[in-house]
Amino acid sequence: MDGRPGAGSVDFESPSGRRSARALDAKGAVDFYFDEGGEWRIRYGDTSKRLTVTAAKIPTPSPTKLAAVSKAGTQTGFATGASFNLWWLLIAALVLFAAWLFYERFWRVLSVKKTVQAGRVTVTVRNRFGDLNGMELLDLVPEGATAEAFSEQPEERDTINGKSLKWRKYSLRKGDAWAVSYSIGGAKTQSRVEVRGRDAKGREVHATG
Repeated sequence: MDGRPGAGSVDFESPSGRRSARALDAKGAVDFYFDEGGEWRIRYGDTSKRLTVTAAKIPTPSPTKLAAVSKAGTQTGFATGASFNLWWLLIAALVLFAAWLFYERFWRVLSVKKTVQAGRVTVTVRNRFGDLNGMELLDLVPEGATAEAFSEQPEERDTINGKSLKWRKYSLRKGDAWAVSYSIGGAKTQSRVEVRGRDAKGREVHATG
């Protein structure tokens, strides 16, 4: 308009009939976002104009993007594989712990066993624990029974329950066995035996059988 910026407002009418107005700025310009595809009608004062807006198309997936999905799948597979490996490590750790527990509780032990055959008592000590010192083996001959012909002479002491027998041994190395025997007569029952000793740290280790 005679070289000067316009003033006022511009009306916009969408293809669906929705109307909006925008005021012109100091330079006589206006910003507007056409959010529908189709024919728009624009009015300024007594002047109108029609404008066709083409809606933007959403691009269809291309083979390249499909490959990207495949790559993402590979990463998922890698994560799954890592999780699988962690499970195997956990299982291996549990197996090792069970083996260690079995070794400590059932194999790495001091054991003693008493057998009677044809009137002959044999007491056998097996040491899978470690080197032991100050070994003592205790047995009891029941009241009314007799014991004789010892393979190793024990210390004998009379008690109210019978005759106590005690054998001593200075040391018993790991993996070694210690056996004593004697003849018994007149015994209707057999008592349990006990063995005890001390490890390298001075802790007492004992077993019954």
